[in-house]
Amino acid sequence: MAPVQTLLTVGGLGLDVIGAAIIALPDIPRANLVLWSARVRRGLSDMESNGLREGETGYSEIKDELENIYRLDFPDEVWAVRVGFYTMSRYGFESVYLFVDPEDEDEQKALGKELGLPVDYRVARETIQQKIDTWQAGVRGFGFLLLATGFLLQIVGNLI
Repeated sequence: MAPVQTLLTVGGLGLDVIGAAIIALPDIPRANLVLWSARVRRGLSDMESNGLREGETGYSEIKDELENIYRLDFPDEVWAVRVGFYTMSRYGFESVYLFVDPEDEDEQKALGKELGLPVDYRVARETIQQKIDTWQAGVRGFGFLLLATGFLLQIVGNLI
């Protein structure tokens, strides 16, 4: 059996490697999609550019967040969401459009005007962005905790 000092040092080094990997995970393309924050960030980006379709990365997470913010359940027929380009002039605030008919893309409902609470999309986006930042800070904090624990184990292993 290996001496306790060796086990503590090797175990601490292992925790350091795992902790460093967790700290870096939010910045690694494609690998970061295991994280809720990365899927939501990609979903926001897609929704604001070309629209976000059901089944695409981040759709279910964005749907859940929008349902919470606007205090409603999406109709079953919703198949895509997109931030409207001309909603400022039409409703006085930015809105998210729900596409409800795959055969007719003109068949849309505006969140905050036709459905749900009257919340400007910019406020909804800021709320989602704060959750992303908080979640990502929690992931990095957990990685730092593992890293610090690993260093402490190595120090204890060398002092024994």
